[in-house]
Amino acid sequence: MNSLRLLVATALCAWLTLPSQSLAQCTSPLDLNASLAASQSAEASINLTGALTTFTVNLNWSDQGVGSWPADMLISVFGPDDNCVGWGGYSYGVTNGCVDLGSGTGETWPGSWTTSASGFYTFTIDASEWGLTGAGDWTVEIENAYTSSPGVTYDAEFVFDGPCAGDCP
Repeated sequence: MNSLRLLVATALCAWLTLPSQSLAQCTSPLDLNASLAASQSAEASINLTGALTTFTVNLNWSDQGVGSWPADMLISVFGPDDNCVGWGGYSYGVTNGCVDLGSGTGETWPGSWTTSASGFYTFTIDASEWGLTGAGDWTVEIENAYTSSPGVTYDAEFVFDGPCAGDCP
């Protein structure tokens, strides 16, 4: 009888904890620092497992001359299966086959990003409809998409909400 109670209690505990584990949500930062001339790009990757729900860009930005904006940054986010989305840029937009969420002339970025003032900029976007999911390397590529730019410095942190480092808990 005690063995049966123990078995039932164990099964009940496993059943109650399974849903919360399958819906694990993590917050994983990825840093990328780059000084980019016009049309130059840089990328960074992080190994994660799961589905992306929100994506945040925290950016310390500075212009190396006159005329560039933080919104000139063209960004692409790639899931482990190489499905991707992109937005931003000024002189040109998404050209790498990613789903275009609004690119060219600084679209999608907040209006406060269309300035030449050096400083800290942040933006969070709902990523739940992007369909980016999987296990492996998630890559962020940024590009200075203002063809007249004298150069800019990006000190960026990208925050992935949803997928977890390594195997999901």
